[in-house]
Amino acid sequence: MFAFFWYYAYRDVPLLGNRAVLFLGWISYPLYLIHQEVGNAIIMACRTNGVPAPLAIALAAAVAIGVATLIARYVEPAVNGLLAAALGRS
Repeated sequence: MFAFFWYYAYRDVPLLGNRAVLFLGWISYPLYLIHQEVGNAIIMACRTNGVPAPLAIALAAAVAIGVATLIARYVEPAVNGLLAAALGRS
């Protein structure tokens, strides 16, 4: 693990400029917060209705990523603005 971080810390890594990687980094915290609840709800609904497990998992992942994107785009900036105003910061 240490070698992995050392390699990326001391090398010019084009992976860190990759748009997909940057996008996943941008949504990572909202995705972390919602993935279990959203994923479980989607998978259970799909399985109850006879959807094959691989398709249910793919659908759950897509929905969780979509919801996390909406949270990162709309909710986080609004909450940050409210907190900054409440704390007297700009």
